[in-house]
Amino acid sequence: MLRVLIAGGGTGGHLNLGLAVAEALEANVGEVEARFVACRPETDPPILEREGRNFDLFPVLAPPRRPNLQLVRSLRSLGRAVCQTRRLIKDFRPQVMIATGAYGSAAPTLAAWLSSVPVMLLEPEIEPGLATRLLGRLSAAIACAHPQTLARVPTSRARLTGMPLRRAFIMADRQRARAALGLGPGVRYIVCTGGSQGARSLNRALWDALPLLFRKLPGVMVCHTTGAAGYAEGLAQRALLPVEQQQRYRMVESLRSEEMAEALAAADVVVARCGANTIAELRALNVPAVLVPYPFATDEHQKKNAQLLLESGQGLMVEDAELSGETLFEHLVTVLREPGGERQTRQEEARAANARVAHLIHELSGSAGA
Repeated sequence: MLRVLIAGGGTGGHLNLGLAVAEALEANVGEVEARFVACRPETDPPILEREGRNFDLFPVLAPPRRPNLQLVRSLRSLGRAVCQTRRLIKDFRPQVMIATGAYGSAAPTLAAWLSSVPVMLLEPEIEPGLATRLLGRLSAAIACAHPQTLARVPTSRARLTGMPLRRAFIMADRQRARAALGLGPGVRYIVCTGGSQGARSLNRALWDALPLLFRKLPGVMVCHTTGAAGYAEGLAQRALLPVEQQQRYRMVESLRSEEMAEALAAADVVVARCGANTIAELRALNVPAVLVPYPFATDEHQKKNAQLLLESGQGLMVEDAELSGETLFEHLVTVLREPGGERQTRQEEARAANARVAHLIHELSGSAGA
């Protein structure tokens, strides 16, 4: 049996990436025991419990952007998490430790390195994150999702694997998804999502655009994930719509992986941020998109992610500062004017990336204890 420890990073996206790796191993390697190291008490346990995954919670405070008292607290929590993870490694005896980036990867990576457990870093962004730049030299391999990343990481450790995806997105089918959601051939389905935490600017632009959308585009239906912070405001906004329009507007706090895969597969256009997972999911399903990069992303990495879809003509981009109900409506109309029809997906590419990541991990497991 292959035993792996997976550090889910510091965001919902990094945790989902870890879940994708676990599923890839189970599909391609065989008998696997995967255990997660979580770092966010409020958000990680519910996700991992819902997925039925074994995990240990070792809280780590996110480091501040500028040195202050929070940095001291963050470093203390990091030290505690390193010690806790080393004890876990002694008991669990993993053959490989997998880190998916962000601040939550630091303690497990340090603990694994100190315990002589091979580490695989997974870099989903085109521009390597700080975690990869700092921890790369402690790793046995760096799995890169994009060829552009190879020149930006230690070349002796870099491996081009592609971006692993959750099984639900690899298996999703447009016709089945639209039938399951009750979408007839004349319905144009818009999905708006701000990622695991939601996005206030996307939420408010969509709410401002809804009256125009429903009035000027007959047959439009909208699915909107608001995130926890935006849900109460969303209920109030929905109540302002006429009853007929409320029936065409599905608003939820979040969607499970299977539900999101179904929604994206059924969509005619998606409004979204440009996190690495979201871009990979849209690319695999070949869904037209209106992309709004998060304006405060480090090194503008979300803009770089968006280029993957813009270059293939799959999306349009609007800056967050320029986003309004009117500009969102105009961009949606532009995308919806494009001829529809069957979409050639890239799900086989994603399946191949899953296999490459799984085989690299299996290869590293052979060097454990060497």
